[in-house]
Amino acid sequence: MSGTVEVEVAGRSYRLRSDEGGADLAAVARLVNERIEAILRAAPHLEKEEVAILAALNMGDELLRQRAAGEADSGEIEQVVEAVRTRIAGLTKRLEQTAASQD
Repeated sequence: MSGTVEVEVAGRSYRLRSDEGGADLAAVARLVNERIEAILRAAPHLEKEEVAILAALNMGDELLRQRAAGEADSGEIEQVVEAVRTRIAGLTKRLEQTAASQD
């Protein structure tokens, strides 16, 4: 469902098209505003453009870190899955040997 959503970022209103609905865009706008406000509290002398760039860089860094963590997690998951497969294969072999010895 596409539509137009109005959000406010850094005191300015923006009308944006959204294919996913307005709730997600509103949440993104809130997150961006939070980052901008945090930067302004720490460095009130910066221009709005500088603050926007710092907020974007901050959020980009966070995204890359989360992606890297997700990739590391998926590697760990693959190792665990492989260990479980190996264990199952070993147990299956033992069951087959036990069944064969009882015949």
